[in-house]
Amino acid sequence: MKHQMLSIEYVALSSLKLNPENPRGHTNKQVGQIAKSIQTFGFNVPILINSDSQVIAGHGRALACKHLG
Repeated sequence: MKHQMLSIEYVALSSLKLNPENPRGHTNKQVGQIAKSIQTFGFNVPILINSDSQVIAGHGRALACKHLG
């Protein structure tokens, strides 16, 4: 079994593709709360994406970042 190396890369938010079938929806209130948390504590948990730049974990964080501009 071949293992891929994981890495952290900084990419433009505009390049991320949100999955329309994401099972976890976020209300505007939740997105606002996540945005406030990011402002207060910083961005501590990365958004996980696949090789096609589709978000596989972190939809709420991506939406909060868009909210923050």
